[in-house]
Amino acid sequence: MTAIPYNITLDLKGNNSKIEQIRATVGDSKSIQLNISVIVDTIPFDLTDHTAKITFTKADDTDVVDDLVIDGDPVNGKLSYIVKNQAFSYPGQIKTEIEIFDAIDGRISSNSFCFTARTGQLEGTTIVSSDEFPMLTQALAEVTDFANYRTELTNARQGYSDLQANLTNKDARLDHLGFDFLQQGGVADGVTDNRALLQSLMDTLQTMGGGNIYIPDGTYYFSQSGSNEWSIQSHSNVNVYGAGIGKTVLKIGGNDDHYSLFWYKPTVMDGTQYISNVTYKDFTVDGYDVSLVVYTHQSKAFYFQAVKNSIFENLELKGLPSTALGVDFLENVHITKIHCIDCGRLWEENWTDGGTKPAQLAPGGAGIGIGTGFFADENFTISDCVCTNSGHYGIFLEHQALFDSSTYTQPAKGVVISNCITKNGRFGGIGIRGGSNISIVGCQSFGNKHGMYFDCGDGTHSGTIQFKNVNVSNCSMTDNTNYGYYLAGNITSENFTIDSNIISNNGAEGLVLGRNGTGGYTNFGTTVSNNTIRHNTLDGIYIDNNTIYEEIELKNNKISYSGGNGINDVSNQIRHGRFIGNFLLNNTGSGIQLTNQKTHLEIKNNYARDNQGTKTQQYGLSYTSGSGGLGYSTIANNDFRRNGTKSISIVDSAIGSTSYIRDNLTDDTGMLNMGTNTYVSFPSSLANFSGVSSITIEMKFRLVVGIIGGVEVFHMIVSHTEDTQPTNPKGWDLHVRNTGVLVFDVRQSTGSTLLQRIGTTVLTTGVTYDLVLTINGTSTTITLNGVNETFSSSTGTDADILTAMQNNNTTFPVYLKGRYYNGTDKTGGAARIGMFNMTTVTGGVTTNYTFAFDNYGINKTIYDTNIGAVTGSCIGGVKQIDNVL
Repeated sequence: MTAIPYNITLDLKGNNSKIEQIRATVGDSKSIQLNISVIVDTIPFDLTDHTAKITFTKADDTDVVDDLVIDGDPVNGKLSYIVKNQAFSYPGQIKTEIEIFDAIDGRISSNSFCFTARTGQLEGTTIVSSDEFPMLTQALAEVTDFANYRTELTNARQGYSDLQANLTNKDARLDHLGFDFLQQGGVADGVTDNRALLQSLMDTLQTMGGGNIYIPDGTYYFSQSGSNEWSIQSHSNVNVYGAGIGKTVLKIGGNDDHYSLFWYKPTVMDGTQYISNVTYKDFTVDGYDVSLVVYTHQSKAFYFQAVKNSIFENLELKGLPSTALGVDFLENVHITKIHCIDCGRLWEENWTDGGTKPAQLAPGGAGIGIGTGFFADENFTISDCVCTNSGHYGIFLEHQALFDSSTYTQPAKGVVISNCITKNGRFGGIGIRGGSNISIVGCQSFGNKHGMYFDCGDGTHSGTIQFKNVNVSNCSMTDNTNYGYYLAGNITSENFTIDSNIISNNGAEGLVLGRNGTGGYTNFGTTVSNNTIRHNTLDGIYIDNNTIYEEIELKNNKISYSGGNGINDVSNQIRHGRFIGNFLLNNTGSGIQLTNQKTHLEIKNNYARDNQGTKTQQYGLSYTSGSGGLGYSTIANNDFRRNGTKSISIVDSAIGSTSYIRDNLTDDTGMLNMGTNTYVSFPSSLANFSGVSSITIEMKFRLVVGIIGGVEVFHMIVSHTEDTQPTNPKGWDLHVRNTGVLVFDVRQSTGSTLLQRIGTTVLTTGVTYDLVLTINGTSTTITLNGVNETFSSSTGTDADILTAMQNNNTTFPVYLKGRYYNGTDKTGGAARIGMFNMTTVTGGVTTNYTFAFDNYGINKTIYDTNIGAVTGSCIGGVKQIDNVL
């Protein structure tokens, strides 16, 4: 018999529900089919992951409850149900309710309607009306003895409740329990070997698809599995929990036993084999009883390779001879709240395996050691860990291309080390040996040999690894016996940032970049910014030689009280560098010390001073060329005042012709570079001596090349006729003759008698002379460095000389020239001019003009003869004039 279909539309919002009138007769059986469409407004409701139930309540208050069938694609929202005869077993109104359930949220909607069962030709007693629950009936049918089943279930629940009550650490309560280790026969006396039992339980859970092993309070010993490098072979989906750190203690140990407690390695490194979905939590591993005749990296708490989707949490690992937590090639792995004590305790810095590996590559020896480079999507976090008294490193990351560059080719995709402490280790706090996409944030490293130590191991391996996208920020590296932070030279890097760290009180340099480089490796995009670097024994920041730096930036660092220079850059390979806005206070040596060749280096807006009573920072900036000098570079807008010896100290040959030193604040009376065919002009008021009774001219200068026959090396001259009357022009001049002696000349007018004083001291190169010329009408004297000069020739009286000077009232400026014009142009410019002061007395009134020429000062104004002179106003105070080099 074909059931009669009736169509029902259920709108979950209740606005568009439609129910076709149902005609039923008492005793009908499977004659009516309900076709139900579930909608929201007019849109079919997606019944994916949903169930539906129908309830018939008859007039005699008995119920029939059954499941509705979802037809076809659940997305269409179609349900159906063939009504059974028990629903029509009693005449009268039948109340019907349809309910929709979500697997997560339970019942989400219901709809009710009514219809009537009429009395048919069958007798009313033909079908006895009763309650009917097909779902429960089916479930009960599957239990042969329901009473016993309920008793067993109650006992199981009570047993689990009792177990939960015994776990004082709430985090140790398990979602479901596999085995209680003690109940399965574990012995917590620290002596009995529990290895076979734990391995058996782990193997059993593996065959069941996974589970948990809970190891209660106590100390449990685990031996080596034969001659293998493990005690327990771990499996995917099998977890180990303890009762808490210091409560559950797992011991390994023995004489020269080379094994790790928990171990997993793929048989073939092809990416198809790995351990996954494991958690190890809340226990201690004790390895103090392990002794090794020859050091090995295999005596660990955990020795895993190829791990995915796993957690290592709240573990205490102590006394392990080599790395405590040695897990390599991690994908979606979290390592958190690990405390490593005395791990890597048998590692030695001078380890050797007979000469084939250097000490730097002594394997293992860390608290936490991670190998990288295998999976294409390696990512992991290390957080809130403490590593104390580690052998090699507290935390160590090493790219395995160092050992097999054909197998381990992948860069890590994301590594975060955060809020960890590494302290009192014998080598480095945190060590990275190659890697990509690494962030180290909020960590502290103190009391180690080095705070953080990043290198490439043996230099012969350096070409196989690199650093890329590395960020070290908001960390503290203090009180380490050697370096605060070390970045080796024999490795290529790209995008390396060291920002907002505290680096202080370390026994050598605070921050070292490029140490021990041998050339050929380039670092692109290195940024050192916003760090506080104080009280380190040697330099605050040291940039070593033979490492190429492209786009290096040191900015906004506070560097003070260093035992060496604030910044010591001895690299000969900086290209495109910026030292910007650094604060350099009370260091020893220089605020900034430069050595060797630099190109495209910008040093701006730095503040380098010494405010101590006994000054230790002698120079704001010092530069010894070494070779090549400073090319295409700028040193500008810095404050280099109040240092011990000098604001800026730069050797003459250091500044290339393409570089600029300008607009710096200094205390120095420096030297003006008088290049070939250059001159500086001064205001014409310096040439007007009308009515003066006394003139004093002071100048500091230094000859920087030898005297050349026929060339006078510098010239101070006032003349408005020099260009038109190259022979015997009107004016006065002071110059060094080609024989090396000083000459002072003056004429009252063009072609008039030349009044002259010629000295006897032969000047030499490289000596700074303080020359004072005094003219008062009764005497004309010249002193050199405080000693009166003897004249070999004197023409004209002292009164004539004063009168001649008084007649030089030209409106043309005074020129300080880097050449000598005597009929024909001659090259010169072999002098440095330091200071030019002039004092005149007119009618009893003294007027001072002071000009300090400072290559490294402010307001540079020097002019090339090919361009022409521009007169500047320099009257009434110090005017520092720089050379545009």
